[in-house]
Amino acid sequence: MILRALTSEMTDRVAFRLNHLRFVPEESGCYALASIDEIVLYVGKTTNLHRRLEDHLSDPEKTGITPSGRAVWFYYGFWPEERIEHVEMQLLRDHKMVEGVWPILNKTGP
Repeated sequence: MILRALTSEMTDRVAFRLNHLRFVPEESGCYALASIDEIVLYVGKTTNLHRRLEDHLSDPEKTGITPSGRAVWFYYGFWPEERIEHVEMQLLRDHKMVEGVWPILNKTGP
């Protein structure tokens, strides 16, 4: 599923690379890892987008190649902490409704 078909609210993006970490703020929100073709590989939520990007960059599963491609984009949007669980669940449900499965790197969904 193409990211723009999933949500129009994650408008900020950086390259999924350590040298772009400095551009991501330490705020709560939801995010997606996407391939070069913007195929959604993973959807998540966090209270600190900066820290979560750093965590994923050190995770071989998130940095490796999948059948849908390698993560090259980190898309994110800002939501208050009390809303991020709801937003993540809705994004995952929407993905599953269209594709029939969770994003390839999400182990489980809501």
